[in-house]
Amino acid sequence: MVSPEQDERALLAAILIGYRDIPQLARAITGSDFHQPAHEAIWSAALSVHSEGNVPDPNLVRMKLGSQAQRLPGGPTYLFDLCQEPVVAASAPTYARAVRGHSVRRTLADIGTRMQQLVDQPDSDPDDLLNRARGWMDQQLQRGDTEDLVDIQTAFESVINITEHGVPDATETPWPSLNEIIDGWHPGNLITIGARPGVGKSIILENAATHLARSGKRVLFVSLEMSYTEITQRTVAYTAKVPLSKVRGRIDPKDPDMDRIANSARAITSADIKFADQPNQTLTDIRASAWATKQAARRAGTELGLVVVDYLQLITSRNRGLTRQQQVGEFSRGLKQLAKELETPIIAAAQLRRPDNRSGNTTPLLSDLREAGDIEQDSDIVILLNEETVEDGNKKIPTGDVDLIVAKNRHGATGSRTLRRWGYLARIGEVS
Repeated sequence: MVSPEQDERALLAAILIGYRDIPQLARAITGSDFHQPAHEAIWSAALSVHSEGNVPDPNLVRMKLGSQAQRLPGGPTYLFDLCQEPVVAASAPTYARAVRGHSVRRTLADIGTRMQQLVDQPDSDPDDLLNRARGWMDQQLQRGDTEDLVDIQTAFESVINITEHGVPDATETPWPSLNEIIDGWHPGNLITIGARPGVGKSIILENAATHLARSGKRVLFVSLEMSYTEITQRTVAYTAKVPLSKVRGRIDPKDPDMDRIANSARAITSADIKFADQPNQTLTDIRASAWATKQAARRAGTELGLVVVDYLQLITSRNRGLTRQQQVGEFSRGLKQLAKELETPIIAAAQLRRPDNRSGNTTPLLSDLREAGDIEQDSDIVILLNEETVEDGNKKIPTGDVDLIVAKNRHGATGSRTLRRWGYLARIGEVS
């Protein structure tokens, strides 16, 4: 096996003898991937020369290194010695992958050592051990997806493409009237569904997840409130159009709804949904599950199309020193960052507080979000659910209609659409 130093020398030699596509190499590796500090210094100097519009060669790199050139092995002549390496400039990407491979092996070995040190501590908390291990591995998964900086020309081409063809990889919601406002779920966006208890936020999440999963993409359903069995019972009721009470209880085999449940099996089993329903999940747990699901989807030849979290305020914080508002802000920022890293939309439900002193007007506002400031700021889209009612004496009777109020849309219009909730079917759909 070729040593790390040999592969690093080969890569630097390829650059110094004329390999031009430096940005391609910068997407594959960073300075920290080099084992030898001298090689990292040469790499950084070569990038600097390239950024100034010049082709890196031994003289320009030596000048960029300045006094550092004297600390190279053998002094400044080391740069000229590299040019005598038996390499082909066009093979620079191959050398870069090899350098990255050595770096990954060193990192994994270091993680293994750190994990062993944690394990050897007799009073180690098991949850802390798992969270640290996941965090270390998560950093490497993120590092593997790092992209280079983008110039304005590339950005402009992307804008024109979106103008002509729509947002690439955006997926439609199950509700055409809502698509008219938000144009579907966009990759990298955090969408918050805010509602008071019992209005239908969990139904919205389940319907959205099932709809997307049946299109061939994988969905991760993070549930901090219900088990995967309870969620799937809702999926059966939704797809079979059978009362949820029958799915949850014992049903007579001769009941005609049994045939509907059986016929829905194909739709259920074809829906590519993975569940994470463990209690007391932290943001680190969610990140680890999401990255693992994304990697598994790639290996299976598909992609992670959506992550849903039910619901945001139930995420567990390991940082006991923060106030509850600060903890929730940490969750919303973390989910937004995760959505960008995954290049996948994340839909998170959030609890709304009861309105106070609004003269009988119960229509939800952004300020009704519990710990509202950070959630509102971090979300690309905020959809508030409002249950319509009619007066019956001193009582308000639900009509079955639910307003989806797009209260924030970072990239488009706001507005409201009215849908019908069939709670007994675990379904929210268009008003016919």
